[in-house]
Amino acid sequence: MSWFIDYKIAFRRLTKEKKYSLINVGGLAIGMAAALLILLYVQFELSYDRYHENHQQIYRIGMDATFSGERVQMAINSVSIGPLMVDQMHEFTSFTRIFPVNFFFNNLIYRYEDKQFAEDGVLAADSTFFEFFEFDFIHGNAREALTEPYSVVMTESMAKRYFGTHHPYGEMIELEGAGTFRVTAVVSDPPANSHIQFDGLISMSSLYHFDQLFQQGFAQGVTWRVLEESAGSRIVWVYLKSKPGFDPQEFAESRWPEFAQAHIDDISFFDKLEPIFQPIADIHLTSKLEYEMTTESGVVTMMSPDLIRIFIAIAGFLLVLASINYANITISQFNRRSKEVGVKKVMGAQNPDLVRQFFTESIVFTLLALVFALVLVEIFLPSVNNLLGVELTTNIFLNPRVMVTIIAVALFVGVVSGIYPAVYFSSFTPLKILQYRFKANRHSLKKILIIVQFTISVFMIIATVVVSRQLSYLTSKDLGFDHDRVVVVELKDETSRMQGRVLQNELLSSPYIEDAALSNTYPSRLTIFNSMEVEHTTGTISLSANVAQVSPDYLDFMSMEMKEGRFFSYDYPSDFHEAVVINEAAQKSFGWEDPIGKSVSMGLHWPDGTRSDNRRVIGVVKDFHFASLGKPIEPLVWYPMRDQGQFLNVRLSNHDYLKGLSAIENTWNEVRPNYPLERNFLSGVIASMYQSQKVLSIFFAVFAWVCIIIAFLGLFGLAAYSVEQRTREIGIRKVLGARLFNIIGILGREFTWLIVIAVIIACSLAWYFMTYWLSSFAYHTHMGLMPYVAGVLTAFATAFIAVTVHALRASSGNLTRALQYE
Repeated sequence: MSWFIDYKIAFRRLTKEKKYSLINVGGLAIGMAAALLILLYVQFELSYDRYHENHQQIYRIGMDATFSGERVQMAINSVSIGPLMVDQMHEFTSFTRIFPVNFFFNNLIYRYEDKQFAEDGVLAADSTFFEFFEFDFIHGNAREALTEPYSVVMTESMAKRYFGTHHPYGEMIELEGAGTFRVTAVVSDPPANSHIQFDGLISMSSLYHFDQLFQQGFAQGVTWRVLEESAGSRIVWVYLKSKPGFDPQEFAESRWPEFAQAHIDDISFFDKLEPIFQPIADIHLTSKLEYEMTTESGVVTMMSPDLIRIFIAIAGFLLVLASINYANITISQFNRRSKEVGVKKVMGAQNPDLVRQFFTESIVFTLLALVFALVLVEIFLPSVNNLLGVELTTNIFLNPRVMVTIIAVALFVGVVSGIYPAVYFSSFTPLKILQYRFKANRHSLKKILIIVQFTISVFMIIATVVVSRQLSYLTSKDLGFDHDRVVVVELKDETSRMQGRVLQNELLSSPYIEDAALSNTYPSRLTIFNSMEVEHTTGTISLSANVAQVSPDYLDFMSMEMKEGRFFSYDYPSDFHEAVVINEAAQKSFGWEDPIGKSVSMGLHWPDGTRSDNRRVIGVVKDFHFASLGKPIEPLVWYPMRDQGQFLNVRLSNHDYLKGLSAIENTWNEVRPNYPLERNFLSGVIASMYQSQKVLSIFFAVFAWVCIIIAFLGLFGLAAYSVEQRTREIGIRKVLGARLFNIIGILGREFTWLIVIAVIIACSLAWYFMTYWLSSFAYHTHMGLMPYVAGVLTAFATAFIAVTVHALRASSGNLTRALQYE
């Protein structure tokens, strides 16, 4: 019965004290909604690949290689390593491999009747793929889907593009240059929390029939059989299923050296070659290896274990700050409740009864706030999902984890919010409460909590400005080349590549096209990282560098600068067989003071028939950023390209972009009719490398303002308490002639030193943590004064507004009532 009475009192207070109830519920709702969104996102990030059965026994095996003093950590491995380890090592029961078809074969064209698409999300996989990874089958079954050659598994989205609502199982589609494939299964699209994303899978056994494609994509004489017999061609992602109790570190130390010596062809080439065993559930958050499943190089990923911890801390701070506000505002109403508490104590109420009453009020306010918080979450969840590209949901009936999270948040806030008022109100004796003989300075804990609130808020503001400045720096820094108005046209098949020069000449005749050049890559796209023999004072040594092929007009097209020597030229036909150009980073890496004339040999066949052996350096181009600014500029060796480029780079004129794009489309349709055109603005591709940093910037900005709003409400509650404590004093001062700004000064003096302490702490913490964060970028902006100025001004502006509101109320109040106030 007593609990029922407590609930009645709580609901009566909700309706009676509408203004304070709104502030209390609003503050709790905002804090809980923001914290729930963060926790839902964190929970999603931590769920990657954990839905696969026995995921604890599945590892991806990469390589940690060091040669000639250079260390490279790769996610890819050799074609033969999986079968060898399962055959030779009792620790492993099975393997599966994934081969990036779209990368090495330049996105094959897929046809069904009159429909054709250039798919860039198709992978080749072993028949054991679905034994490792669980995806929902709509048609077909996991056991047979990838067993036979010329089998293709489509995702639901891919199947709809080709077949609409038609049943696709058993249908035949053509892969240009590869043959006709049968649809053996249709699976649901991979969930967003899978590190393996694909549109389709072709059976790995099909690659035995791709000899022509392999020789075009690699070199003469290279086939899938040849690659399978070599433990040195690292072109696939390899997954192993281990027996229970497998210890990766012990295996690497005791078992790996003997195995590597016996089975890896190029082991003597490396100073060190060790395996990297990555549990699949850890890949998303922890893996920063080269050659991850992406077509870009150096993409700055947002999430990491450190950021997960930061986000959890922010969520916790938001909940604590919201709870602090509730406690502060409840205590600020002491004058209204002191007699109620005193009378109850006189009538026999014990401390546990009062504690229960205030906890009941806290729970009622929290549950009501939770309802509003869930409404806010539902309103903003679609925007969060769209921004992050995730699939968050708050359906508590379908997701027990979400339900547990929400209940835990509500209980946490309810307990934290109620504990301080409950203990505080019940601690006074009836006589002291009824006589009201205590002073505001007893609330030192409240002031400490205000300092904590503003410390967090100022830190978040500073962090937001720093992240925003770094993002601006990344997107506006001079990269060493001109990417403005550049459209990259992808030449996917051999016929298109053979027509590359024709397309270039046709486009250059248009008044809406300023320039054009061919290449086999472009800035931000993954380059070939290859070992090569370079001339040295002690003889020939083995080093590594990024390798690319470009036409002689590429340097002028990109507005790059030569440091010394010259670039390739059509006027020197021998360049196509004898010359290379390097960047400054390569000159430094190769240890050359005078690089002109030095020899480089790599041993590859280029698609135009030329070889890469015995080349001489004819020039050094000034360093430019061909990858993300997140890492230093790496060595780059350029080879000349006569034709057959994989990409046609086109610069639009300043006259009319739309007409320039139309010129590209019309020319393409004339030269390559009935073939899909794939084009992208280079500026957009480069900007996409920093999309995760943009998201991080938005996250910090949003939650910084949430912290400021909650801190404002907390200070608002403390200022309300202060005004109530000093009502008679303010009335006397008004009688003696005090004006509004005098009252603001009186009230503000009490909080100014709290804000000053918070600012000092926040600036110190921000300097330490944000300097550390900036140091993770090879190129970054400087902290400067702007972030600190923004944080300080925001804090004092917030405090000024909160104090001014109450000063206005106090100065406009009834003087007679103020002087009579007890």
